[in-house]
Amino acid sequence: MPIEDYFEVLIDDKELTAKLIAHKIPEEDFTEEEIIDYLKEEGIIFGINKKSIAILLADNGRISAPLVIASGKAVEHGTPAKLSPAVFTTGKEEGQSGGRIELRDVLNLENVTSGMVVGRKISPGRGINGMNVFGEVIQAKPGKDFTLRPGKNTRIDKDGEKIIATCNGLMSADEKMIHVQPVYEVPGDVTMKTGNIDFTGTVKIRGSVPSGFKIKAGGDITVFGSVEGAELESGGSVYVCEGIVSQGKGYIKANRDVHTSFANQATIYAGNHVFVSQSILHSKIEALGKVVCKEQRGNVVGGSISSGQGIDVNEAGNQMNTPTLFYLGVNENVMIKEKEARTLYEQSKESMLKLSKLYRVLEQKKMTSTLGTKDRLMMLKVQNNLLTVNEAYQKAKDDYEKAKSIMEHPEEAVFLINRHLHPNVSAYFGKYRRKIVARHERVTLTLNNSEITLTSL
Repeated sequence: MPIEDYFEVLIDDKELTAKLIAHKIPEEDFTEEEIIDYLKEEGIIFGINKKSIAILLADNGRISAPLVIASGKAVEHGTPAKLSPAVFTTGKEEGQSGGRIELRDVLNLENVTSGMVVGRKISPGRGINGMNVFGEVIQAKPGKDFTLRPGKNTRIDKDGEKIIATCNGLMSADEKMIHVQPVYEVPGDVTMKTGNIDFTGTVKIRGSVPSGFKIKAGGDITVFGSVEGAELESGGSVYVCEGIVSQGKGYIKANRDVHTSFANQATIYAGNHVFVSQSILHSKIEALGKVVCKEQRGNVVGGSISSGQGIDVNEAGNQMNTPTLFYLGVNENVMIKEKEARTLYEQSKESMLKLSKLYRVLEQKKMTSTLGTKDRLMMLKVQNNLLTVNEAYQKAKDDYEKAKSIMEHPEEAVFLINRHLHPNVSAYFGKYRRKIVARHERVTLTLNNSEITLTSL
């Protein structure tokens, strides 16, 4: 009987794996060459596994489960271009760590002087082509590129690859821009003498922020002590060395990231990521990016954690089965953020078009006649407005694309538990919910085909 009467080849959806299944035990012996010829007749010419063929022949064609007989080469798409901020060292010995002290050192690193290179653009990767089991090339997509843009008090070099500071100050990095902010520094705790702070640049507080105070900064906010029930709003990132103990009062809101050692009864909003090194206790945290709590104990107990891109913790819940909620991917907050970003993007785009049209009219008028004083002033004003609106347009576009990506790919959010997952933890992926009823060790939770699946690490 022909070999195809005994075996059948199954190909996965991506055409990267071919498996052999047996419908019945062969009545005759086949050679390796005959198996390979059969595979070629089925179109399989790449990645044929001769070890699998040897196993098949050694057992006279008896296989109880599908046998991987050929494997393709997965495509590696190019990595996107990215901005690499300058990294400065403190002279500490390599490998030395120390929790809070290390965080203090990191916070002191970004002081720069005029003329210093504060960042470089890393070009996108080309990617590596793959090949399916049929010998067909899977074309790699090149990584997405972007144009390097200057931030506040920075400029781009003539090659368009480096960012250079134009003043002394504190460096603050976004995903695609670097700013050098003027610094307002408080030498100790915030007190009645200091009062509330509202500053256009970066704020550094060498002490703590007690309850009732308000700190607002256009750049980063750095607190070397702790934050109690105060209100902190940052146009950049927020760093708190000695933790946040809010007792359900106040909040911390950052356009970029929030970094702290621990959060107890805190309310935190981040336009990007939240990093907590020790513990998150009975807190409300919302991040459009990731929430990470795994450097030290890394436990999350009580409260709710909401993340657009993924959650990575050491321990979720506790032995007392305290209710703890985790929201991943698309949720109400992500949808609101996407709607707001889309509105700002469309408004800034419309403003750009109107200003560009007006500028072209003035340019044409300038070519045909001499502009009067009023028109020259108008042209100068339009030029300045174009620069301002273009910056707002680019930021709105970046925010919209990020929120849109989360909306379009909710399955990419992953809930990673590196140690213990306790009962009474609930994980939500959009409208889907899974309540944990038993203890698990080292697992991930993901959304697959409208079902939340739990997989061991």
